[in-house]
Amino acid sequence: MDREEEKRYSINGKTYVQRQLVLGQINQLLSVLNDIPITNITPQSILISLGAKIPAALAVLLIPEESTVKDRDLKAIEDDMFFCPADVILEILDDFLSLNPISSFQDKLKNFKTLLVKEITGIQPGKSSDSSTRSQAETYLRENLLSGL
Repeated sequence: MDREEEKRYSINGKTYVQRQLVLGQINQLLSVLNDIPITNITPQSILISLGAKIPAALAVLLIPEESTVKDRDLKAIEDDMFFCPADVILEILDDFLSLNPISSFQDKLKNFKTLLVKEITGIQPGKSSDSSTRSQAETYLRENLLSGL
């Protein structure tokens, strides 16, 4: 995916842009999503799960056209979301899933884990080797480095 890909929306007379999430947005989104179980990843199920937190979540995802992620006013954006039509909310969530594919993240995480195990043990995961060494490395990764991901 082109990192510069962006989606545009007109909400309350203003233009908002959505791009692939950056670390700051991920942290903000995790704060909004805290304690919200999302079991099915579709725009409709996310909408239902978010409930009253929809405006806060959209404020994290969207950037006013003339702003940056860092200097935007989340409260002002959240206030504008009061005027966002339901079909545009679903479009934003659908675009969010296409701009930030979960499977792509999972593949990158798996590749990272493979490289890390190889670096720690000198063993390529999946290759024949001393299984206890590989098991120790994978246990170390699970318990110390990959917890919370």
